Amino acid sequence: MITVRDTLHLTGLSGVTIEDVLIDTGGDGIVIDNCRDVTIARVIVNACDGDGIRVRGSANVSIEDCAIYGYDTGSAVDGTFTCAHPGPRGGIRVLADSRDVTLTSTVIEHSQGLVLDAVDDVVVRGLHMADVCGAPLTLRGRGRRLDIGDIDVCNVLSDVPRAVQPAHVPAERPHQCA
Repeated sequence: MITVRDTLHLTGLSGVTIEDVLIDTGGDGIVIDNCRDVTIARVIVNACDGDGIRVRGSANVSIEDCAIYGYDTGSAVDGTFTCAHPGPRGGIRVLADSRDVTLTSTVIEHSQGLVLDAVDDVVVRGLHMADVCGAPLTLRGRGRRLDIGDIDVCNVLSDVPRAVQPAHVPAERPHQCA
């Protein structure tokens, strides 16, 4: 696995595959701006003070079998996964007229969750979120044909009122994070 300690920022590219990479940075992990036909697979991103993955104005993007963390910078590389600050960023944001985005079999941990903002034709399947700081799933703006399912959320740490609707969540689910 290749290790990168800075933001991987792609702009205006087509036919890109990013796989088997560990990105451990104090800023954004991966930024995909106005790109087409991008695959991100088996990538670990630790981005404490930025977005783990941000997709903006892009089409036909696949994110699969990835892990997105918001632990202290450098702690994914050394394997300690420490967290000194209480409110990391991290997470995945799909923004600004992005379309045909697929997110499958991905973990978001100690981060801000998933944001979908003004996007079309998005599929989310097999997403596991743990220790989410803020709302685990945010939908904003215009969005058409969103297919969202098979999402497991555990330990929401939020100052956001009603980040999870208590009336719709079972009171006790033993081993939900196992």
